[in-house]
Amino acid sequence: MTYTPYLISNYATGLDRELQPWLLPNDAFTDLLDGFVYRGVTNKRDGYSGFANGLKSTYTESRMVHQIAAIAPATGAIDGANRTYTWTLTTPVARGRVVITGSNPVQVLIDNGLGGFTGPGIGTINYTTGAVSITFTTAPAVASTVLLTYSYYPGLPVMGVMSFYPTNNIRQLIVADTRYVNRYNPATDRLDDISSVTAYNGTATDFWSWVNYADPSSVPRLLFSNGVVGDVIQVYDGSTVAAYAPTFTPGTLNARQMFNVRDRLVLFQTIEAGTLFLEESVSQEQE
Repeated sequence: MTYTPYLISNYATGLDRELQPWLLPNDAFTDLLDGFVYRGVTNKRDGYSGFANGLKSTYTESRMVHQIAAIAPATGAIDGANRTYTWTLTTPVARGRVVITGSNPVQVLIDNGLGGFTGPGIGTINYTTGAVSITFTTAPAVASTVLLTYSYYPGLPVMGVMSFYPTNNIRQLIVADTRYVNRYNPATDRLDDISSVTAYNGTATDFWSWVNYADPSSVPRLLFSNGVVGDVIQVYDGSTVAAYAPTFTPGTLNARQMFNVRDRLVLFQTIEAGTLFLEESVSQEQE
């Protein structure tokens, strides 16, 4: 009896990695530039030129923000009588990001994005020079506090534009420069600073490599690394950014490239305990 060979290939289920060109569907892309495919849907990779430093204005710049911790006024006594306080901020100041809070009585002035404030008092902001002056409606009490928080544009080069997929599958856009990390807020059309406590040490040639890699409980995480000695792999869980804790003990760990290969995290050009291992070194771990 003669048998005729019949090819069975390209199963509907299972893990497919890098199919040969002759196995690709008729509508597949041979080369997909500036984009990616997620769950069978073609997506355009997000750039960073459309983020405004004004309140939804037509003027846009590709600059990320960094949030400054609360600072006390440069001038103005807190003596129960004085109501006027001034600051000089790092420039350029991000519009709509200045908040001034008096603790006793509680008085909160919020930047309106137009050079003034809303709340119990009046004031002005010069976004170019960083000069801020406010006058509360009621003088802050003795021994109370008057603190200001704000964001400014460091003007650092953007080194990574990443996508994080949480459990609800509503994609979050994460943008990182050489020192800080931001998350795009679609409600305000702005970037919010979510940087970890310690700033990074990258340069204009240290691009971020990133991968979505769930934890042992299948909780989504975004891992990203810049391959810089002194920095470590970062992990973002949807709310905060922190140092990644590997299951083995290399000391501090960083890498130039990261991949998810058959549910394993693969690292190229690792930096373990401050020592750089060159191209021939590959590390992997499974969680």
